[in-house]
Amino acid sequence: MTMSCVLWLSACASAPAPTVVATAPAPLPDPQRAWETIIKPADRARLDDLGAVWTRALADAGRRAPAALTANADLLSGDSGLDHPALPPGSYRCRTVRIGTPGPGRAAFAAFRPFFCYVRSDGQMLNFTKQTGTDQPAGWLYADEANRYVFLGTRVPGREPGAVGYGEQPEHDLVGIVERIGAFRWRLVLPVAGQEARLDIYELVPIPPEIEEP
Repeated sequence: MTMSCVLWLSACASAPAPTVVATAPAPLPDPQRAWETIIKPADRARLDDLGAVWTRALADAGRRAPAALTANADLLSGDSGLDHPALPPGSYRCRTVRIGTPGPGRAAFAAFRPFFCYVRSDGQMLNFTKQTGTDQPAGWLYADEANRYVFLGTRVPGREPGAVGYGEQPEHDLVGIVERIGAFRWRLVLPVAGQEARLDIYELVPIPPEIEEP
């Protein structure tokens, strides 16, 4: 028997073990739309305004970086996602694209090199962790509508390991949505705190496990 490692977008790379984890939320009697009992009012307002923010961010990027926007149209489109949005547990290749109103010295479109992310299942809950890179979002995914999950988590600066939880450090809290955008492709969309029209969009592509061949 021989072993071969098959990756869709990189050769024979393996994802690291998670270094940042999100502390478990309190038990919830009904997992459907359970996020509504946890989310802070300010974050609920950000989530409700996400469609308008997305429209403004796309318009800004379209004016300032039209070629980049066209090249990533399927990832950045504000159209609703496909059905079956749940992320299968496992390792992911995650690439971040930032669009929208630029801050000082920043562009309206920026794409970053891929890192590793990880999804694990804990009963009826899904946990998302970005494992590598300078910022490591970590949090929980809550079933919402037929075509999306809601993400509640926190952004951990640097590379320090530890357990964190939504609401424990409000200045680092994150809210967003997860959608399926194609075969074996998902996206996590996070409005950037403090920016009226700026989004971080993570392209999530599963990394297949090692395949044993004769």
